[in-house]
Amino acid sequence: MKTTRLRKLGLRISVAVLGVGLLAAIGATAVAGVSGKPSGDSGGQSGTTLNAYKTADGFWVRRLDYDWSVTKQASPSSLEIQRGETRPVQYTITATRAAPTTTDIFSARGQVCVTNGGGVKTQGLKIVDQVQYQTGGGPFQDIPGATQTIVPPLQLLPGATGCYDYEVTFTPVSGATYRNVASVTITNHSGYLGQPWGPAPKADFALPSSYSLLEVDKNASVNDVQTVPAGLSAQTTQTFPVAFTESGQIAFTKQVTNTTAPCGVYLAVTNRAALTEGTSGQTRQSSAQVVVYTGACPTPTPIPTATPVPNPTPTPTPSAVGEGCTPGYWKNHTSAWVVYSPSQLVTGVFPVAAPYVGSTDTLLVALDYKGGKNVQGAAQTLLRSAVAALLNTTNPTVDYPRTTAQVLSQVSTALLSGDRNTMLSLASTLDTYNNLRCPLR
Repeated sequence: MKTTRLRKLGLRISVAVLGVGLLAAIGATAVAGVSGKPSGDSGGQSGTTLNAYKTADGFWVRRLDYDWSVTKQASPSSLEIQRGETRPVQYTITATRAAPTTTDIFSARGQVCVTNGGGVKTQGLKIVDQVQYQTGGGPFQDIPGATQTIVPPLQLLPGATGCYDYEVTFTPVSGATYRNVASVTITNHSGYLGQPWGPAPKADFALPSSYSLLEVDKNASVNDVQTVPAGLSAQTTQTFPVAFTESGQIAFTKQVTNTTAPCGVYLAVTNRAALTEGTSGQTRQSSAQVVVYTGACPTPTPIPTATPVPNPTPTPTPSAVGEGCTPGYWKNHTSAWVVYSPSQLVTGVFPVAAPYVGSTDTLLVALDYKGGKNVQGAAQTLLRSAVAALLNTTNPTVDYPRTTAQVLSQVSTALLSGDRNTMLSLASTLDTYNNLRCPLR
């Protein structure tokens, strides 16, 4: 009896000395150590033994998650810039940070250190860490779900020590005290070959009385990317990225210059604001588009012709009314197309049509648009008639009642209005012209 008591006392002393050394190294962290040597050995079996100790700290973190949005506007949204001219465009970027969502996170963190005390390498090393609680002097119980399994990538050689970090989150229990226990097992433990066996070091810990604050995506930055068609340039003195620590707005001017763009066309200058949230790196985007009309092409000076002798009874000719071919004709006679080609994108000819059509829709596809009851349907009805109208204006054999510049201008204006009735009214007019006598066969 006296020998047994001394052995127990000796074990307590060795653990206490180990604990004091660790406390001196890591401060207020709780430490516990356990030997993995079994109480009995099934002699003859060749294996190894483990020793393990662990640390545990309690944490309370209050996490604030912010979410951002961004909008970009341009003024004016359309303007005329002839070759050699420069016009200013005012841009405004607004970054908005919403009120944060608050989450309280409670956890136990620390290390489990394992030493191979035998003469062979470990097999199947595995650590299962569990948070337990105790109330009213009763037994410690596992907190459901408050566990973490660690499978080290490398086994321990004889005499080697490995330390493994853990962090287990859990929901606190009112009035409880806590401890953390790690079940450290191998499958070649001396005396227990073929089955998981090993020490289970424990460490008490307490949750702090106040939280530490963690703010996620509190800040953001905004960059600006512009897409300028060939023939135009856009310059600004505003530098990017711009940092935001709260909701805010920046305004800046870009000078848009028509350097070499051809006359009579509509070109879209697009600027995209890209906001990046500071912690998560998530992005938010908003674009603003300015439609630039390059001005009407000069009208050629007509060649003087002899004045015809008046006919006392002139007969009206079809040219007095005009000519036009339908969308169906142009769809089935692509060899009659002049200036424009079937593979050209709708948005390349009508940049302001981008909100209403697919990014890969071609002029040939537009001739088959079916329309619809909403604004997009009205826009596609107009574009079907508009493409046919453009093909009529550019074919020298067709005496169409409108010029190419008129069709481009009127259609772009109607699309920019966003008004369904305005779009359908122009579509009806163009459809009437498209159904005049078609001189092509």
